[in-house]
Amino acid sequence: DYPNTDNAQSGSIEVEFQRYRIERVGACKYRVWDVLLKESVEGSHAFTERMLYAPELQMVLRRGVAAGDSLPVLDSGFHQLQIKDENS
Repeated sequence: DYPNTDNAQSGSIEVEFQRYRIERVGACKYRVWDVLLKESVEGSHAFTERMLYAPELQMVLRRGVAAGDSLPVLDSGFHQLQIKDENS
């Protein structure tokens, strides 16, 4: 049994790979996946989000949402990444 299933709505999520590209963060370059995430829930508008995912870092470097029927515009993203040692 799942909690709150009385208010559950049906919908779908579609992940669409667009292309590989190179994304620069500071002086570093990373190969990223340019991906569209399309979500629709019954009774509401569809939602499309675009992400640049860096598998090497296991993180999303940039994301953006669509305005209406247009393609999502990416945000400005990171200017710098800093990795800290767990022991410090």
